[in-house]
Amino acid sequence: MVGVLLFCSIGGIMLSKEITELLFERGQFSPKDTLITSQVFSLYLLGLLPFGLTKLFSLWLYAKLEQKKAAKISLISLFLGLAASLSLMPLLGVLGLALANSLSGLFLFVLTIKAFGFQAFLGIIKPLKLWLVILFLACAEILLLLAFKSLITHLYLFYYFQGF
Repeated sequence: MVGVLLFCSIGGIMLSKEITELLFERGQFSPKDTLITSQVFSLYLLGLLPFGLTKLFSLWLYAKLEQKKAAKISLISLFLGLAASLSLMPLLGVLGLALANSLSGLFLFVLTIKAFGFQAFLGIIKPLKLWLVILFLACAEILLLLAFKSLITHLYLFYYFQGF
C-alpha cells in the first residue's frame, strides 16, 4: 500500500501540469490557471500518503473498539488543520489551503500511529529489503517520467490538434 500511494503521489506531482492541461485548459481556463491549479494539485498530493496510511491504521482502532480515541484524534487533527489553514492562507493563498490540508493529514497520521504504537509501527515497516525495492521503484518511476514526459506532452499535443 505504501508503494502504491508513494508512486501515485510522485507521478501526480511530476505530471500535475500535464494532467491539469488535459482536464481543464480550454475556454476561459488559461495557462496561468493551469499553473496555479497544478501547484495546488501537487500540494494536495503530498497528503496522499499520510491520509492513505491513516485510513489503514484507523481501521485498526475501530477493530479494537476504540472509536472514542479515533474520534478524538480526528477532532484534534481537524483543529490543527484549521489552525494551519488560517495561518498559511494569508501567506500563500490557495496554495496555503492545499498545504494545510496535507499537513493536517500528516498530523492525523502521527496521532493515529501514536495510538497504534510507534514500536508496533516500526515493527511493521522494519524489513529493509522492502524499503530498498520501494526506493528503487520510486527512483525508476522518476527517471522514466523525466525521460518520457516530453514524449507524452508531444503525443498529447499531436492528438489534440488532430481533432481526436
